[in-house]
Amino acid sequence: MRKYSPLWVAYKLVKTFLRTGYVFSKIGLPKINAEEAEWIIWAPFYQVRFLLGGDQFIRTMAVYDHLKNSGKSVSLYTKKDIGKFHQRKVVFFLSEDFNVYRFADYTDILNHLIQNLEKQGNRVFPSSWEVGFWENKALMHQRFIELGIRTPDSVVLTVANAGLVNNIEAPSYPLLVKENHSCSSLGVHALASPLDLTRLLSQADFKKRNHAVVLQKRLNIHRDLRVILVGNQIVWHYWRINLSKEWRPTATGFGNQVDFGNFPERWREWIIEAFLKLSLTTGAFDIAWENDDLNTEPYILEVSPVYQPNPRPKQLDYLQRYGWWKKSLTLRDNYHIAYINLEFTIQEHLVKELVRKWG
Repeated sequence: MRKYSPLWVAYKLVKTFLRTGYVFSKIGLPKINAEEAEWIIWAPFYQVRFLLGGDQFIRTMAVYDHLKNSGKSVSLYTKKDIGKFHQRKVVFFLSEDFNVYRFADYTDILNHLIQNLEKQGNRVFPSSWEVGFWENKALMHQRFIELGIRTPDSVVLTVANAGLVNNIEAPSYPLLVKENHSCSSLGVHALASPLDLTRLLSQADFKKRNHAVVLQKRLNIHRDLRVILVGNQIVWHYWRINLSKEWRPTATGFGNQVDFGNFPERWREWIIEAFLKLSLTTGAFDIAWENDDLNTEPYILEVSPVYQPNPRPKQLDYLQRYGWWKKSLTLRDNYHIAYINLEFTIQEHLVKELVRKWG
């Protein structure tokens, strides 16, 4: 059993009480398990992790609050038997925690669940189309190709073909290998040669985790742009900047800088048009320009219907220490309060879009 230090446990407890306490101070006591409600928000209270104030909990409560404030008949549903509902509007947020049988392809469980809810006449967010984009990079890049989304040269490779690496028409090296079911820059491998690829694909643990992987040309970049969209609106954006001379993922956990300004307006409509092709209600694009040259046409690296937005700190020096700020419990400029407020703002856009589509 893994051992945790008393300091780590204390941090987690304070963080949990801070997040859950602040959320309930915003929404009050919610209506629970009112089965006659028109809108059913699935809130899996039976999962301990859900109650620890994570992203799924915050988004769920935010959507409930905005629907309630807009006068809709809405209830949280906290039980497992979500399949009992017919002809309702069902909303929930994707999480690996639903994969109770621990399959490697944890997205398939939710795809099956959503398809059956739709067969029963429910309108579901996310839809069975949208869930396909969730942490399934092979399917995502296949759809990029089909829909004409500009992305770096990419090849989907089944791990069973690992012994045929030299015969694969892979993008030129250096390239990135992206594990099929991964997020937040986890499962991304930078490789310099076919030998590196052969070694990676032959690892036993790697084979267990992946039926297929994406080989993608590595752009010469030191920054990328995260753009969050709901419907046909850009609702949030920020740059993630790698200050190192070496390539590394731009996620803030790697010590990168964040910039919330300088949106490339000349590409706004281009970004929105690309997003609308995907028929997603909401999603986050990761966008980059070869050689960081904003005068050239951008590439869309990835899209995800589930995303963790970075809030803007009030303290400017936190932009340079963003990874530290996310793990801190500062009183004056608290990351967790800023994050919750941003999530409530984004979910308000989501609720308006769902009401527009569903009535």
